[in-house]
Amino acid sequence: MASSFRFGFGDAADDDDRVEAVQGSPAAGAFVAHFEEVAPPNRTSTSAPSQVVRVASWEFRQTVFDRRQLSDEYASLKALLHASDLLPNVYEGGFKLWECAVDLVQYLQANAVDLSGMQVMDLGCGHGLPGIFALSHGAARAVFQDLNASVLQHVTIPNASANRCLRGARFLAGDWRDDRLVSAACADGQFDMVFSCDTLYSAATYPSLVRMIDRCLKRDGIAFVAAKTYYFGVGGSVQAFLDTVNQADGALHGAVIATLEDGQSNIREIVEIRKR
Repeated sequence: MASSFRFGFGDAADDDDRVEAVQGSPAAGAFVAHFEEVAPPNRTSTSAPSQVVRVASWEFRQTVFDRRQLSDEYASLKALLHASDLLPNVYEGGFKLWECAVDLVQYLQANAVDLSGMQVMDLGCGHGLPGIFALSHGAARAVFQDLNASVLQHVTIPNASANRCLRGARFLAGDWRDDRLVSAACADGQFDMVFSCDTLYSAATYPSLVRMIDRCLKRDGIAFVAAKTYYFGVGGSVQAFLDTVNQADGALHGAVIATLEDGQSNIREIVEIRKR
């Protein structure tokens, strides 16, 4: 199960159920998110150091990222990564491969969800596991969004390249509240499927996430949100998110479609969201 893996980069600590939020970090001013499209380099290497993470029957090639590779430009980010899993609205944990992304890919496999020809979006993508899985299983287009351009540059794009999934992929950095993000993401149309994993730790972000899903999802589309039932210490929960979804002007309906318990970590759930 996902919790048996050691995910992440370089000398990162083992993953656990805690999400540490550091307030007032000196890194905050140096790493403020802004909207931009991040283009893959003209030449991308598929031979970069990587490790294979087996997710059910699928082998995901995860690029090995060491925080020491960050340039001096991101010196403050290096300090932040040593201290915290996230800093709200500044760094949202994208360098870490969270277990709920594995849960969602396992669910898509176990339920034989047809991805052929699909247009998909991966919100708060981090390592991009669900979006890369979709592209490797026939999706026609995938837009990967993360708050931080550096996550896309150092993690998402290298992972997509290592799994030979750059064709049909776009990478957008920005805040869900930014209308430019929605416009850029939907420039080629809305999406058949929207994925989001381990993004429910802060209830303050629920309205903007729900709005993003509503605006990006096709009329007959499906959104899958994988998350821990509770995020202890930061206040987020699946139920609070569902309350926001189901009260969003009556436009959306959400429900838990899977619950995962392994006895080793927090209970996790997968939510399905459709338009009414």
